[in-house]
Amino acid sequence: MIKRVMNSYLRWPIISDAALSTVISLLLLNWIFECPRDSDKSNFLNVISSLISTCVSLAGFILAALTIIITFKSNLKAKGIAEADDALELILSSKHYESIVTVFKGAIIEFILITVLLYFVSTTSSDITAYMLLLFTVNGIIITSLTILRSLVILFSILKLEKSNINKKRS
Repeated sequence: MIKRVMNSYLRWPIISDAALSTVISLLLLNWIFECPRDSDKSNFLNVISSLISTCVSLAGFILAALTIIITFKSNLKAKGIAEADDALELILSSKHYESIVTVFKGAIIEFILITVLLYFVSTTSSDITAYMLLLFTVNGIIITSLTILRSLVILFSILKLEKSNINKKRS
C-alpha cells in the first residue's frame, strides 16, 4: 500500500505537492492559526523573500547534481546490472536511472514554479490580504519541504544501494 502511494506520488509530484500543501495549509490556517492582521504582511513578505532565495539555491543544487549524473551516464558504457563495478554504474545501468532523473527534473521545475509564483505574490502584495499572504507562505514552505524530502528519499536510496553493493563485494 505504501509503495503504491509512493509510486503515485513520484509519478505526479507537482500535482500531489500542490494538493497536499493546499489541504494542509487550509487545515492549519482554519483551525490552528488565528487570522493574521495587515500589520503582519511585512513579516510574511520577509519569509517569502527567504523562501524564494532558498528555492533558487536548491534548484541550482539539484541542477548541478542532475548534470553530474547525466555526465557520468554519457561517459560510462552501459553495463548489465550484474556487471556493474560500483553503485554508480549500477544506478546508471538500472531501470531506475530514468526515475531518478525524472524526480530531480521535477524538483527543479517545482522550485522554479514556486519561485515564480512567490515573486508574483511578492510584487502584488499590496493587493493581497494578510490571510492570502500567509496562505501562500505556508503553501510555499510545505511544497519546498515536500520537494526536499522527495529528493532526499531518492538520495538515501542511492546511498543504501551503494552500501549494499560495498557489503556484497566484501562477502
